[in-house]
Amino acid sequence: MPEKKLEEIVLSVIRYFKGRPTRMFIAVFSPIVFLFIINFIDFFLLPTVYDSDEIDSFYVSKSNRGSIRAFHYETKKGYNFSLPNIRIYESEINVEHTILFKSITYVESEGKDYSHTLSSDLNGFMKYFHLLFLFSMIMGIVTFARGKPISHNVLLNIIGFNSLMLLVLIYMLYLY
Repeated sequence: MPEKKLEEIVLSVIRYFKGRPTRMFIAVFSPIVFLFIINFIDFFLLPTVYDSDEIDSFYVSKSNRGSIRAFHYETKKGYNFSLPNIRIYESEINVEHTILFKSITYVESEGKDYSHTLSSDLNGFMKYFHLLFLFSMIMGIVTFARGKPISHNVLLNIIGFNSLMLLVLIYMLYLY
């Protein structure tokens, strides 16, 4: 009996989106835009928390050629951050993190500031990819929500570019 109910729900969703890719785009990408906006508010507008911690473990991310790409650190309090080609030898560190997502914004050990080289979360070049993705998704949602007819080429360009950017960001979050 539950399989029949699930099948009915899936069929009703398919019927709702059939021939309406703009509805599907708005339904799929609107929650993603909302999460990205919350992440930006958390990272740039809300206050951060300063905390002392110890490095519990780290692992090295290497490229295909064997060169070191980044050091990924985990602390005893559960924070994670990455530094490209920089190894922290001290175990005692001071971190500053955001309130909601616990993103690291500042790392310091024995007077050495590593904040300018952080490459995880919205630090470094990840910030620009997030901004580009957020801007393109908002423009796509606004374009579809206006209700004016658009060409099939514009539709495919918006969906294709935003899907590609989403996959690139997921891969970059995996790497860093």
